[in-house]
Amino acid sequence: MGIFLTIIHVISCLLLILVILLQAGRGQGLTSAAFGSGNVQSLLGTRTGDFLTKATTVAAICFLVTCIGLDILEARKSRSLLRGPSTQAPLDIEQIKKALEKIKAETPAKVDAAAQGLEKTAAEAGSTVTAQANALKETAKEGVQDAKAAASEAVNAMAVQAAEVKQALAEQVSAAKTAEVKLDAVAEDAAKKDAAKTPQAAAQ
Repeated sequence: MGIFLTIIHVISCLLLILVILLQAGRGQGLTSAAFGSGNVQSLLGTRTGDFLTKATTVAAICFLVTCIGLDILEARKSRSLLRGPSTQAPLDIEQIKKALEKIKAETPAKVDAAAQGLEKTAAEAGSTVTAQANALKETAKEGVQDAKAAASEAVNAMAVQAAEVKQALAEQVSAAKTAEVKLDAVAEDAAKKDAAKTPQAAAQ
């Protein structure tokens, strides 16, 4: 029906355009260009103007009718699309009850599975944390041992340096005492010489 109305609508549009263009208006329409200074009556007869007027009226009526028909068809299509199917299947209460019971039966199992999964995850996390803590303890122990070894090495080095310094001081002290003894001996020799020279000078 819609295709038929569309074809009639297109034909009426073309006929209406052609008839309007063939009629003589103020500027003589297409008749002035196609037939010179005359009109269509010289070609189609004396009743051509009445025929074109009636043809225009018929084409315009067909155009309006087809427009209204196509509009009604489109409105029905849009309503049918918006409403959807009018008939609905009856609700099966027994199936709904069975589905609810199945959901209720499956829910505790799912909750238990989820709880077990969480417990497993928590246990794995606890073991991971414990392993990391043990690794940190081992690292700390190794660091403490390294620090103790470094401290003992430093203390030993300082002790060696202190012993070397003491030995050097002792050597310097012994050298100073030796020098003092030598100075005392030189002083005694000089005093003896002076004492020997004094009686000789008095005798002369």
